Amino acid sequence: MTATPRWGITLPLRSLPMPEQRDIVAALPDLGYTDAWSSELNGADAFTPLALAAQWTDRLRLGTAIAGIFTRGPALLAMNAATMAALAPGRFVLGIGTSSPVIVEAWNGVRLARPYQRARDTLLFLRAALAGEKVSAGYESFAISGFRLDPPPARPPALALAALRPGMVRLAASLADGVITNWLAPSDVPAVRAVAGPGCELIARVFVCPTPDAGAAREVGRRLIAAYLTVPAYAAFHAWLGRGEVLRPMLADRFKSVTQVKLESDSEVLPLTPESLDLVVSALAFQFVNDLPGVLAQIRRALRPDGLLLAALCGGDTLTELRQSFGAAEAECEGGVSPRVAPSADLRDIGHLLQRAGLALPVTDVDPVVVRYDNAFALMHDLRGMGGATNILVERLRRPTRRATMLRMSEIYAQRFSDPDGRIRATFDIVWLSAWAPHESQQKPLRPGSAKASLEAAVKGRRK
Repeated sequence: MTATPRWGITLPLRSLPMPEQRDIVAALPDLGYTDAWSSELNGADAFTPLALAAQWTDRLRLGTAIAGIFTRGPALLAMNAATMAALAPGRFVLGIGTSSPVIVEAWNGVRLARPYQRARDTLLFLRAALAGEKVSAGYESFAISGFRLDPPPARPPALALAALRPGMVRLAASLADGVITNWLAPSDVPAVRAVAGPGCELIARVFVCPTPDAGAAREVGRRLIAAYLTVPAYAAFHAWLGRGEVLRPMLADRFKSVTQVKLESDSEVLPLTPESLDLVVSALAFQFVNDLPGVLAQIRRALRPDGLLLAALCGGDTLTELRQSFGAAEAECEGGVSPRVAPSADLRDIGHLLQRAGLALPVTDVDPVVVRYDNAFALMHDLRGMGGATNILVERLRRPTRRATMLRMSEIYAQRFSDPDGRIRATFDIVWLSAWAPHESQQKPLRPGSAKASLEAAVKGRRK
């Protein structure tokens, strides 16, 4: 990969059916483009458009930005990359990344856990597999037994990793050839370069809105900024880039008057007047709600049009180690399993619930937090100190647990989930969510075929 400035375009173009884009793609090098990159959301996959582009021109570098490491298995990623490397020898870059909780969990039903470890292990596996090695290895996040590409690519493709935080940027610099960023301004490049070092290529997707209406473009940009930069991963990214103070008043300027609503009982009927609130914030409370769909529906009714819901809750794999250890110990010592840890809301279900409640532009993200303890009893002492974090399940065991069962649980926990220094790990998945009450000003997809200008005509005119 090269440090020379390059200009790319995202394929496929949304304004034309894919088979009709041949002439446009073939003309891109004459227009100054050096690269064509794909994305993968809810339309075309990351590889098929590039396979077509490889046949339409041999003058573009092709790359995926990105192919998900959770939605594709390691071996399938290697096969996809080897195929593209054969179609475009020496000019294909496999860009991979964790993708987002919505895509991974809500749309594909796959658990998104330990993204850093998964990214590291996938890069290590891909290096070996694309070099033609037979891979049998127990990585931290997955295991491979006896896989070998047949045939391996004559020229292994370059690898790039999507990264928003210093740790992932350093990982890309150490194990990949490039780092893919998002929402990056030119003035941000030195900060990322300082972490990545001089030998790692930086790749960033630049969003453009070709319209003569500056107001419309700014409105679309405002919505996108609000949707993305309130997500913790992007907020942390831009705080690291030095925009923490600039972004801090973003919500304060929008919501100048906030009324606190205090619930005086355990009732889940919220005393809220319809369309009375501009902002609803919930901090680590939704995991204790019995009727979460009902509460979200009440919040939707209480929000004024274009009002915002921001919330954080424990979900996903929270306390999975404790859950597994108790289950194994009780099965062994008691002959059955009793509910010990309250079920956690699955990320894909949270996204569906926001839509079901009638909220618009939902964004969800997960921030895994791993806390270490001396032993399982220290963890449970900490949980009891949290008040509501004890066992509140109706179907819980109604008699005291036997000492032998508790000791066995602690042993299993230490055997399965301890670090080399003997301390145990406890996972807390903090799920962040944002959604808006619908409003006519919010961006909506244009009707297919409604474009007033043809990119194909523009390219043909340029070629004349």
